[in-house]
Amino acid sequence: HTTDPVLYIHARIYEAQLVKKEGGSSIAETLADLVKLSKKERFDGFEDILYYAAAGMALQLGDTAQARTLLMKSVTYSTENTSVKNQAYLKLADISYAQRDYTFASNCYDSLNFQDPSLTEQSAKLQLRQQILKDLVEQMNVVKRQDSLQAVAKMPEKEMDAYLKTLVRKIRRER
Repeated sequence: HTTDPVLYIHARIYEAQLVKKEGGSSIAETLADLVKLSKKERFDGFEDILYYAAAGMALQLGDTAQARTLLMKSVTYSTENTSVKNQAYLKLADISYAQRDYTFASNCYDSLNFQDPSLTEQSAKLQLRQQILKDLVEQMNVVKRQDSLQAVAKMPEKEMDAYLKTLVRKIRRER
């Protein structure tokens, strides 16, 4: 029943960690509570911390899909707190990398602010991974484009003409 919202948020997070160590099953309850708190007006401006903490709880439960969603919300709400934003991008990148979603992982690594003091120890490793993923994504895009062109080239002439006409119409509509 504290008046300081940050103190309350961190108290809930540490309480969930203590309950987990004792073998309790309230991680899901704490996750739901943190998401519920993010919707309250009293905690406006702290949504990034709440969603980041909730994502950590979701990861403890093994729900990477929900963790990705919560981390994306944390990043969108994060304005001034670059440390939380960087940590959220780093977790998003790690999850995406593990799921072999290299394009999204590359985008997350590109969004990191390497001037943040919390990343100084890992900076060289992260920049190396960022460059490797950038090159990998570039090559994947080339392969994808080449596969598409070869698939069109293998089509019979009438099918190819029909496909190209519909593609031209689609591009004109988009413009």
